[in-house]
Amino acid sequence: MDEIGWSVQGGGGQVLVVVVPRELNHETAQGVGEVVGRRMPAVDGVGLVLDMSGTEMISSIGITALLEAQEAAREVGGVMVICGLSGELLAFMRMLGLAGRFTTREGMEEGVAVIEAGE
Repeated sequence: MDEIGWSVQGGGGQVLVVVVPRELNHETAQGVGEVVGRRMPAVDGVGLVLDMSGTEMISSIGITALLEAQEAAREVGGVMVICGLSGELLAFMRMLGLAGRFTTREGMEEGVAVIEAGE
């Protein structure tokens, strides 16, 4: 399994940015979940940005991982933003009825800004 990239950003170090692998599936979903679980900042205004700009495929297990990541952010009083979704993946999410379930932005910087602004 590839190592999952991550960083902590935001003026107060309150935004965990996780770089989602090219394929979010049974081989990578657990790694994403582990990074979210271990690295979420314990500060006010916490948030999670999933950078999916390099992601080309999401399996059903990957969808579950997205929902679990969103729940992990909510459990600590935070929000999750998905950024960089391709048109194909956004259409896939719409087809599944999930597009409205997630906050999305085009770029990672925009996702971080949403969290910093408390939107």
